[in-house]
Amino acid sequence: MRVKKLKKIMAGAIIVQTIGMCSISFAGNYKVEPGDSFWKISQKLNIELDQLMQANNAGESTIIYPGQSIQLPDNNSNFKSDTSSQEVKGESTEGNVYSYIVKKGDSLLGISNSEGISLNNLLALNNLNENSMVNPGYELKIDKTYNSSDDKYGEALDWFKEAQYIVPRGAEFKVTDFYTGRSFMLYRSVGTNHADVEALTAQDTAIIKEIWGGNFSWERRPVIVEINGRRIAASLAPMPHAGDDNVPGGQETSWRSGDYGQGVNLDYIKGNDMHGVIDLHFLNSLGHGNPVLNPDHQRCVKIAAGIN
Repeated sequence: MRVKKLKKIMAGAIIVQTIGMCSISFAGNYKVEPGDSFWKISQKLNIELDQLMQANNAGESTIIYPGQSIQLPDNNSNFKSDTSSQEVKGESTEGNVYSYIVKKGDSLLGISNSEGISLNNLLALNNLNENSMVNPGYELKIDKTYNSSDDKYGEALDWFKEAQYIVPRGAEFKVTDFYTGRSFMLYRSVGTNHADVEALTAQDTAIIKEIWGGNFSWERRPVIVEINGRRIAASLAPMPHAGDDNVPGGQETSWRSGDYGQGVNLDYIKGNDMHGVIDLHFLNSLGHGNPVLNPDHQRCVKIAAGIN
């Protein structure tokens, strides 16, 4: 029986089942390379196969993947049966450079957001692309000081989970047009399903109109929002609506731009040559009157994030 099991190990497809777990000290970690199996690793590093498997709680269905981090046992360790569960190391953080061990339910986008690194930098650091699959146990390199050649892109942050809190109401922030590189300042006034924003000054309004061909427009363009050291992918459609620059913001008014008619004035920034607010969308943000995803806005967000 043991000979048959060893043949399976040498084939590199199935790992021998061991009963119980180990209470041991570890010599360190090993990053799995293409073509590796537990048997090959044990031979390469002169480690007892049974100890290596016990250290990683390997079973018959256990498969290891290139890039995965596995525990290396101390050859002097004493093994014993133990029904308690082994604690799985999730993250090791030392400054701005560390490793992240993928957990069940993780995605590359989710990891980039939780670790505060752009998706493009995460992909470049680990030689991956947006279609790459990472399995639980896979070790990713995180370097918050790293800037890839794709640093022109922004983070794709879910509007409802993150972006609305990073860009809160009352925030002033810089926006850069993805294609021209020209920048201007915006102010988030209102908006729940997406951000309703206003140009901060008349000069900002002039820059916006120049970028969009000299006029206000419903045309969506990819932009990068810069706030508190973060670069966030977004989409802007600069057609002012629902406001009157001559009436205090928040007051009832008989006229509002964009044929909105009577209602609450959404224009809070005065003297900016803009009546009302314009629409700034982020990943998964929705419309107000029609709360669905706008495919053009989402396409622009992905362009700004470098996601195909």
